[in-house]
Amino acid sequence: MNVPRVLIISALDPSGGAGMLMDLRAVRGAGAEGVAAVAAITVQGPRGVRAVHPVSDVILIAQIETLVDELSIGAIKIGALGAAENIRAVSAFLHSHPQLPVVLDPVLKPTHGVDLMPRDALVELRRGLLEVATVVTPNKDEAGTLTGIEVSDVKSMRKAAKQLLSMMGPDGDHWVLVKGGHLAGDPVDMLMGRSKSHTYHGKRRPGEYRGTGCALASAIAAGLALGMDVPQAVTKARRLLLKWMDQAEPRQEPKHLRP
Repeated sequence: MNVPRVLIISALDPSGGAGMLMDLRAVRGAGAEGVAAVAAITVQGPRGVRAVHPVSDVILIAQIETLVDELSIGAIKIGALGAAENIRAVSAFLHSHPQLPVVLDPVLKPTHGVDLMPRDALVELRRGLLEVATVVTPNKDEAGTLTGIEVSDVKSMRKAAKQLLSMMGPDGDHWVLVKGGHLAGDPVDMLMGRSKSHTYHGKRRPGEYRGTGCALASAIAAGLALGMDVPQAVTKARRLLLKWMDQAEPRQEPKHLRP
């Protein structure tokens, strides 16, 4: 039996706590196989991102085209792309391959360190990538930056989710998962589609965890590659993430997930 593959398009975190290496582990932990195209190389460790070095858009697209041409890809997960040119190139590629479900984690800024995306790239993300995404998974700050809506509670989270959904275009099965882990109090996530929505309530875990956004989006992509619909994939991915957080190794701070 062939195991479905997820194509990861993201930046390399050499420490493995986030980015592409976390994506690949999470995809495998969710029951699929991962392959990867490197969009940028970061200089970072557990204390934060020190520098971001994007690869050229020509090299990035060459990686993607080769993997899609030679392998059977069931879904795509996009993380940090590092440059406006890379966003434009990936967007153009995905417009020509509309059959592939896409999970977009709009990584703009890490918890600690320099920005992962320059200002000019934000325009390209709004204009190009959002409309080809099946699911977009911003945290509260990313949702606020993309929409201009300050997300501070469930009400503003719902407003931002609706705005993002309208930005994804009128056609297709689009979904928005706004993550509320950074809200005050217990965490709340909100999944919104064209005709339905669901709110997930959780309990605050002590300490800080690296790579949770990467792992969640990648596990959702794995679920889509396995044939689940979006709500099923999100529900399973959240369940897996909570399991991984509970099993996180506290050998360094923040805690290190081991999907």
